[in-house]
Amino acid sequence: MADELFVDQNEVEGTASGAWSRMLAGNRRFAEGKPEHPNRGAEARAALVDTHAPE
Repeated sequence: MADELFVDQNEVEGTASGAWSRMLAGNRRFAEGKPEHPNRGAEARAALVDTHAPE
């Protein structure tokens, strides 16, 4: 199964199987608690609540 989740962006861009591979890889990162962009989670957003001042 681990081999199925390997994503080579050069090989899968723009195809249905590529989208499926990226989704599976993202789901795996989520389940393992290893986000691709760690500073974009709920905790980071919550820290901005008191400092955000939209006009």
